[in-house]
Amino acid sequence: MNDYAERDRPVPYLTTVGETIRRHPLEAVGIGFLTGFVMGGGQQSRIGQGLIAFAARFAVRQAAMVALSEALRRP
Repeated sequence: MNDYAERDRPVPYLTTVGETIRRHPLEAVGIGFLTGFVMGGGQQSRIGQGLIAFAARFAVRQAAMVALSEALRRP
C-alpha cells in the first residue's frame, strides 16, 4: 500500500469533531470562549468567577431539561 495515501487519510476523531462543530457552531464558539477565558486567567477575578458560576448554572439547567424531555419522550 502507498505510504502517502495512508498518511493523507483523515484521522477519524478529527472528522467527528469537524462534523460536530458544523452541526453545533454556537456551542463550539462557547466552548472555545470558555477555554480561552479560563486559560487566560479570567476566572481569577470576582467578575470572572461570577460569569463562570452563571454559565455553570445555565449549563446544568439546560442538561437537566434535555434529560427530562428525553425521559418523558420514551415509552
